[in-house]
Amino acid sequence: MGAVNFALDPELSAAVNEHGPLRGPHNVVTPEEYQERGRALFQAVYQHHTEPILTKIGNSSQDLVQSILRDTYGKILSDTSLISIPETELCLVATLVPLNVPPQLKSHVYGARNVGVPMEQVQQLVTVAESITQW
Repeated sequence: MGAVNFALDPELSAAVNEHGPLRGPHNVVTPEEYQERGRALFQAVYQHHTEPILTKIGNSSQDLVQSILRDTYGKILSDTSLISIPETELCLVATLVPLNVPPQLKSHVYGARNVGVPMEQVQQLVTVAESITQW
């Protein structure tokens, strides 16, 4: 954690710690609200691919679909209290490059575009992430 704190911009660090934990008794959200929020973000990211993707995932596990929508997209990725949805998508793209998972990377490159990130910015990010990965 020391490395994270060292690399974190002091203003961002202050913003992160200003109000304490983002999730807790002070901001109770129902599972249904998380589910709705998650589905809305998933739809914004994947647009007309939403239902085919959810169907494909659901063919292996309906529980996984619910977990992705409620927990990953609803609780975590849709939380814009610190970073915006476009910034979140850029973080996902940067994270996926070194993992070498082309289908997921492709989906989130399109997702970044779908939430308003210019393609040039996505390409620059991928280039930087690839160069760091090769170190």
